[in-house]
Amino acid sequence: MAFALLCNDFKNGDVVPKQYTCDGANQSPPLWWNDSPKGAVSFALLFVDLDAPGGSLIHWLLYDLPSPTRRLPSGMPGIELLPQLGRARQTKNDVNGKVGYTGPCPPAGSSHKYVFKLVALGRILSMPAATAKSSEVTKAMQGHILGSAELLCSYARK
Repeated sequence: MAFALLCNDFKNGDVVPKQYTCDGANQSPPLWWNDSPKGAVSFALLFVDLDAPGGSLIHWLLYDLPSPTRRLPSGMPGIELLPQLGRARQTKNDVNGKVGYTGPCPPAGSSHKYVFKLVALGRILSMPAATAKSSEVTKAMQGHILGSAELLCSYARK
């Protein structure tokens, strides 16, 4: 089976369940993947609002996940270092400047498309989470990407 990012609570193209949004518990969903490209040393996970007014907006950026990792539980804590996931780190998101996940929260009456993107990297980034900006982390990934898997979703607020 090809490198794929999956969630048991929603499928590719589905609406994100309320508990993973600002209208619910605002917790990260449980994600898993079934394979990885040959030579992968680490993974990075991005959650991006594709319809943000100023362009793509990063809601979550997790990086330096060790290559043996194949799943993330729901409700990942909003802390920089994640010792339960080896050397994994999270940086501040572009939505509210907080570390960790911030769920979908488009303006009332609008619907936005989002993507969870898992990137297999041929190296560990080893960037300090406390000071690294999401743009710096994504720039550091360039030239080291071995493959990626995406899970598309949407969310609308009443």
